[in-house]
Amino acid sequence: MNRQAWEKRDRYRAACARYLEAAWAGFDPAGPEADSDWEPNFGSHFARKLAEWMRESNFSPETSAGIVAVMVIAG
Repeated sequence: MNRQAWEKRDRYRAACARYLEAAWAGFDPAGPEADSDWEPNFGSHFARKLAEWMRESNFSPETSAGIVAVMVIAG
């Protein structure tokens, strides 16, 4: 009925997917910030470990983006 709500949801989820792609592209798992409390790609240690867990668990990019979206809203 209200197509705009679905379109906004899809754009938001796509933005979260782009965030994850960019964070992984800029992150060096062997670098000095790999175990820091905060680093510029993922931000907090918690966000980074959650992203690592999703990747190791073979979550789809769409599912991972949805989880990130919920984290930001619940934040």
